[in-house]
Amino acid sequence: MTDERALRKLVAELEGRVRALEAALERRSMELRLLQPILSAEQLSFLEAVDLGTPSFPTLGQSLNQWEEGVTLQPADAEAALLAMWGGLNPGKRSEPST
Repeated sequence: MTDERALRKLVAELEGRVRALEAALERRSMELRLLQPILSAEQLSFLEAVDLGTPSFPTLGQSLNQWEEGVTLQPADAEAALLAMWGGLNPGKRSEPST
């Protein structure tokens, strides 16, 4: 009889934990629905990564706030930027600007 009582107690405790987790999930879902129209896709992705405990910081070339200005032109950087801009004018067509 004590085993049955202990089992009932354990089941009640587990049911309580499940209810608490379901309530937390509902709260989090509501928060994300409220944030979706406000945050960019990049910000939402970062928020998800932080929640998972694996923050994904952008690489140097992807994060504008990490760029450093300088007075020396780097030809490789200019070439890549020009090709990316040219590709934006002709999506799907891989050609280079005429010089």
